[in-house]
Formats: sequence, C-alpha cells, structure tokens
Amino acid sequence: MLVGTYKNVNFKGSPAFPRSPDTLILYGNNKFYSAKLGHGNYSLNHGFFSTNISFRGNDNINTFVSRTWLGIPKINMFFDLDHFYEKMSSRAE
Repeated sequence: MLVGTYKNVNFKGSPAFPRSPDTLILYGNNKFYSAKLGHGNYSLNHGFFSTNISFRGNDNINTFVSRTWLGIPKINMFFDLDHFYEKMSSRAE
C-alpha cells in the first residue's frame, strides 16, 4: 500500500519540480498534501510491470511508482536523474 509519508530525494540538478526539500503525504482516502505540490486527489492505475500515479491539485502530475522486490516504494519525479519521493513511514502524518 502506498499510503504514508515520503521525502523528496536527489532533487539537486533535476529539472523536475520540486527542486528543494519536501514531504509528500498520501492519505488512505486518495487525498495528498505537500508544501511544494499542494493538495488534492491522487489516483492509482496498477499495470503488469508498474503502478502509475496521477496527482490532481494545484498542478496535474502523472508519474509512476517503482520498487525492487518487496523494497521501499519510490514515486519517480525524474527517473533518469534518480529524482524521487522515497517512503519514510507508513503513517500519513
């Protein structure tokens, strides 16, 4: 499950927004909050190889979630530069 608190990782040098420290919170009711991304709704589309996530709020962002086998989920912002939100906690605080 993706509900929880995430931190912005490897944002320096990335052209993708946000390019500064940030915390993203995904709630169980498909709502999200972030100081940089704002607040709104998110939706998930589970595919065979990946899970796509769409954020609808101040900005509309479509990206994907990756994880190694049973590893920590990463919400990718700029995959080629390894810029992502990494899960810190399963609690949405």
